Amino acid sequence: MIADAHIHLFRHGFWQNGPSPLGSVSDLDAYTALRKQHGIGHALVVGYQAEGIDPANNLHVAELAATHSWITPLAYVDETATPEAVSGLLENGHCGIALYLPMQRLSRVWSIGRQRSGRCSRPNALVLS
Repeated sequence: MIADAHIHLFRHGFWQNGPSPLGSVSDLDAYTALRKQHGIGHALVVGYQAEGIDPANNLHVAELAATHSWITPLAYVDETATPEAVSGLLENGHCGIALYLPMQRLSRVWSIGRQRSGRCSRPNALVLS
């Protein structure tokens, strides 16, 4: 099986400057076509909520994962994340976190993610950015 190691799916598309290159096709529909064309069986879908792109992307990715077994969802976490917030994301369907943190904050959030990641029935992951 081919697995895609890092994709993003946005409710209203990623494109912010002018019309989307996808036209009226949603990110999910566009990626579904690519999956079929290239035989991709699974994808690690990384949430991203910075830069005003999609402030509710974590929720969107978790909702998609609930109805698409080929998605392993990772929640976006930035330097303001608390251990409680990370735990909540993992309890709400994410299988891991994508950390966008300075190095000094990394160890605290990493320890919570490792403790809680066993709750997900899909493969667990941690992305460090």
